Amino acid sequence: HNTESIVLSSAKAVVDVTNSNNFFDDVVDVNTDKNQLLPHEHTQPSPRTTPPLPQNYNLSEMLRTPTAWVLAYTFTIITGGGTLITNNIAQMVESLDLPTQTASISLTFFSAAQASSRCTTGILSEYALQQHQLGREWFLVLASVVSFLGHGMLSIASHQIVFVLGVTIVGIGFGMIWPIMVLFVGEVFGSRNVGANYMFYDGFTSAIGTLVLSKFVAQSIYENHIDKSSHGDDYGFEDDRINTNETVPVSPERDELMDERDGSKDQIDDLTCFGMACFR
Repeated sequence: HNTESIVLSSAKAVVDVTNSNNFFDDVVDVNTDKNQLLPHEHTQPSPRTTPPLPQNYNLSEMLRTPTAWVLAYTFTIITGGGTLITNNIAQMVESLDLPTQTASISLTFFSAAQASSRCTTGILSEYALQQHQLGREWFLVLASVVSFLGHGMLSIASHQIVFVLGVTIVGIGFGMIWPIMVLFVGEVFGSRNVGANYMFYDGFTSAIGTLVLSKFVAQSIYENHIDKSSHGDDYGFEDDRINTNETVPVSPERDELMDERDGSKDQIDDLTCFGMACFR
């Protein structure tokens, strides 16, 4: 009887202790004291939390996400802005009455600028990510801003130096987009299908950007400005000859320009646009 009473009393005591809130508080206090006894565990700064690995999307899955099309739009605009320069630079130089060698000089600087930015953008973005926790999306913003500044300079360029500088800045933004494109596709949509996913962006942005911006948009703006506003007195044309087959320059400067180009005065007709508005 005494043994049963002791067992029941012990069981009741255990139940009372485990049901008490102070029991768990004591456990927490013990753990807290234990952590406080190990201060060396808190002397080192905690490492940056590694983001979870992205889901590995295949091409069809990737194209069903809004992110894929936002990136495609951004890549297409920057890529098309670069191919617009390379495909139309001769007409741009002609419209601004710049020396003919300006086209080749500008393309040289464009190629050097885009090659340099291709080589450095990946390194700089990795350094910014590891050392300053600056995401790669900021480099996409930077590429957009650089391209905007370059095209902004070209829209007001009336001098050879300004024109070449604007083309060079556009080349920097154009080159930045390619390493960013590879890194973005792998980090956002996974590395398992990165080859197929990247090739979509590589082909889509180049084709659509070149076709839309370099061909249709540039051609439409150019043709819409073939009128009196682009063949005014600043370029030595008589107003009554602009829309006729006798669009012959009347200023000595235009005569000298045509002699330098080894062309005939009759070759300038109403299909040629002159002025900064031709590609603005």
